Amino acid sequence: MNTKSSLVKAGLGIAIALLLILSNAIAPKLSQAQQQQPNCNNPRSTVEYNQCAHLAYQEADRQLNQVYQQLTASLRPNEREKLIDAQITWIQYRDQNCEFEVEANRSGTGYRGFLSECLEWMTRQRTTEFQNYLSSGRFRRR
Repeated sequence: MNTKSSLVKAGLGIAIALLLILSNAIAPKLSQAQQQQPNCNNPRSTVEYNQCAHLAYQEADRQLNQVYQQLTASLRPNEREKLIDAQITWIQYRDQNCEFEVEANRSGTGYRGFLSECLEWMTRQRTTEFQNYLSSGRFRRR
């Protein structure tokens, strides 16, 4: 009976270990799915706020890239080169400026969110600038 009960206990131990492994493997996937869909209308945690701020920045960046492509397509080669150089410099400026603006919060839990907000704001400003170039007709292929 000892051998049989030992085998049963060992089997139960293996089953429990497998359940723990599987639950640990599933839990991160569930939290990743939840992280992908934060409630940005009413973030309830700093983590959710940071995620929402980052999503807003990503959307602003997507819009900027779309308008940038339209603008570069309307430029002559020498103008396009100048804009590319200017945009590279602007991205460096934006990133460094936002790092400066949120430096006081670097050790806080909201730091990433504050940084994303700054990046979003500056990116939206740049998008508006490019949209103004496009609507002015100032930079059209001649």
